[in-house]
Amino acid sequence: MAAFTYDLSTTIGKTRLFCTDTFQADYVFTDAELQVFLDTFGSSPMLAAAFALDNIAADASKIAVITKNDNQSTDPSKMPELLAARAKTLRSLAGSDPAFVAATMTAVVANAPDVIFTTDDTDTDTLGSMSGW
Repeated sequence: MAAFTYDLSTTIGKTRLFCTDTFQADYVFTDAELQVFLDTFGSSPMLAAAFALDNIAADASKIAVITKNDNQSTDPSKMPELLAARAKTLRSLAGSDPAFVAATMTAVVANAPDVIFTTDDTDTDTLGSMSGW
C-alpha cells in the first residue's frame, strides 16, 4: 500500500478529504493508517476521519503539521477544540450514512445474545427486567 494516495473514488481518498489530510508534501497519515481506521469503523470514511481528527488533536506533532498546512494561520492552542468540533460533526453525519447504519446493524445482530432475556412476571410490563426470575 502506498504511503500517500489521494483519489476521491476510494474510501481512503474520501477519508483524507473529510479529515483534511490532503497535502502530499506534508501528509499526517499513511494510507495504511487510514485503512486501519476504516477497518475499525465499518469502512465509513466519515467515522474514520473523525477518529483521525481525534488522533491529531491528541498529538502535538500532528497539530504542528496541520497548523503548518493551514492557510489561515490558526492558533495551535485552538486546534484540539476545532478538531474535536469537526470530529463531532462527522460522527453526526455518519449516523445518517446508509452504509454505516447497515454496518452497525450487522454488527449488532452478529453480537446479539442467542437468548433474549424477558421476564416471566406477569405483574410487570418491563421486558428484560428479569424481576420474575
